[in-house]
Amino acid sequence: MPLAWKVINAVLILLPKMLVWKLTVQTGVVFLMETASISDLVVNSIALTFILSIDEMICETLTSQSTLSMLARCKDYPLFEKELSHLTDEEIEMRYGGDKLEEKLRLSDIISIIFPTRV
Repeated sequence: MPLAWKVINAVLILLPKMLVWKLTVQTGVVFLMETASISDLVVNSIALTFILSIDEMICETLTSQSTLSMLARCKDYPLFEKELSHLTDEEIEMRYGGDKLEEKLRLSDIISIIFPTRV
């Protein structure tokens, strides 16, 4: 994907999504912190849960059955390797290059991570 499309996607999709997420979280925390009693806190947290899960409900309602079946067949992305759970922190650092962790990250490195030249 060309760099121009990456920038357009970041500006038109990524930034608005991040802004909506931040505002939802910020408003939800204020909403819960301003609650006076325990019963109101429970009702408000259920309301916040509904607001945070409404996008999934809309997706399930408006998406065709064939698309839902394709989504169900997608494999989950593993967040961590299970065989590494028995290793110590030092062994994991040695395995994945812990010496590189102490290097400074430059702005150009961050930009190349966010917008790689090849996808």
